[in-house]
Amino acid sequence: MILIQGDLYNLEKCLSNLDFVKDMGRNLSTLPVGHDFTPVRRVISGQEIEDYIRAAGGHGSASQNLPTVPPTALSAYAFREILNEIELPGGAVHAGQNMSMFQGVSVGDSIWFEAKLSQNSVRGGWRYLAIEYKIYDMNCLELMEGRSTIVIPEAQVRD
Repeated sequence: MILIQGDLYNLEKCLSNLDFVKDMGRNLSTLPVGHDFTPVRRVISGQEIEDYIRAAGGHGSASQNLPTVPPTALSAYAFREILNEIELPGGAVHAGQNMSMFQGVSVGDSIWFEAKLSQNSVRGGWRYLAIEYKIYDMNCLELMEGRSTIVIPEAQVRD
């Protein structure tokens, strides 16, 4: 993670009360509810937004037509950071998503993601993982919060 001095101070201040687990050698069946994923700092580039718009079927250019980052793009980037930390087996389905946006994010802004596992249960042969996340600016102002649900066939979960 590359931070400039002011960002480092603000990030340390924001994260000072977090007690996150760094051991990701656990399998999904033993990942405890309350597990804090490693916070990640990002700067959202215009190219990323243009790529997102193209992939999502939108039109336009981030630098010319879109001064703010679409909320769904922010949510997708947060979810991607979480998935970089856990290994989902084949058959996993992104079953649900909700989010609340409190303030817009502009292309080029520094933001950071924080996420916590809020559910890890098995019902009817399926494992349900619910992950709650928040997105902040570098001054610790909450910009967005959301929840993603992933469903995995239990036979596929590594034990």
